[in-house]
Amino acid sequence: MSTGGSLGTPSPWGAMIFRAPLAKTGNGPYPHRIMSPSNDASRPSILLVDDDAHLRYLFTIGLQKRGFNVITAGSAEDALHVAKSPAILLDMIVMDLVLPDSWGTEVAMELKEAQPAAEVVFISGYAKDDPILGSFASAAGVHFLPKPFTVNELSDLVHRVLDEAKSKNSAE
Repeated sequence: MSTGGSLGTPSPWGAMIFRAPLAKTGNGPYPHRIMSPSNDASRPSILLVDDDAHLRYLFTIGLQKRGFNVITAGSAEDALHVAKSPAILLDMIVMDLVLPDSWGTEVAMELKEAQPAAEVVFISGYAKDDPILGSFASAAGVHFLPKPFTVNELSDLVHRVLDEAKSKNSAE
């Protein structure tokens, strides 16, 4: 579906107009969804929730290259749509603590209700000891990665958390 959009740019000869059909984005329940090309069920599945589209794209590509299926959401509402889908089983939720439509910890509780087996890693531009986070980021059992971080750092933490969960589950 085209929006009838056009792009214009000034030039020494006057304005130049380029007309091109531009697809609408953001329609449907998963406007920020990016899946790994393989959708291989043997690869761990991650829901990446961050309102920064550039970071979502960067981390999605990086995590896919490191063997993960990735679904992204740019808001709490989108994340809940994904998590509540009966066709999706998540191993991990990587979630920004501060989203435009909610506080990440509140959404994480709802996401865990929908996906109880999924582990959660919180990410944030706030430092671990920032007063806005209170004691949350240093609480036992909370996995937290302060921004900025590299794809390797995120991937390493995700692997470590998933391995810990697997060890804990096999011991039970």
